[in-house]
Amino acid sequence: MKKPKYKTVRCILKHDDRYFLVMHQTRFFSGKKRWGFPGGRLERGEALIEALARELREELYIAPQDYAELGDYRYKGHNHRIYGAFYSEPILKFNRSEIQGIGWHSLEDVRKFRDSGLLHTGVEFDAIKDFESAIARNLSSVGAA
Repeated sequence: MKKPKYKTVRCILKHDDRYFLVMHQTRFFSGKKRWGFPGGRLERGEALIEALARELREELYIAPQDYAELGDYRYKGHNHRIYGAFYSEPILKFNRSEIQGIGWHSLEDVRKFRDSGLLHTGVEFDAIKDFESAIARNLSSVGAA
């Protein structure tokens, strides 16, 4: 079986009940500013987790320590791998050549962005829900031990 190819790798950053979203610079200005997860394209021969760590350093100057693999999401005919991580440090600066804006948002904010067509790929809300489900499964398995 052929290994899937990935266009990008992205990360859900969670702190308390907030999720970190960015507004990436785009080559094709659509007039709408759309929120999405930090991350980006893989370089030739680069492992997914290496690409994610590089992108977070380049875009946000951060280095989360532990990532949970959430899975693959399709957007415009390509696979995009999404990871989740807890991150409690302040994110005060970002690479302005790659990102227009940053912010921590509630799940309700993200739902409103989705309903208004203001998410970059449209999968962000579902990916956050998947992350929350994974957290709940891990917590319940810890409690059962």
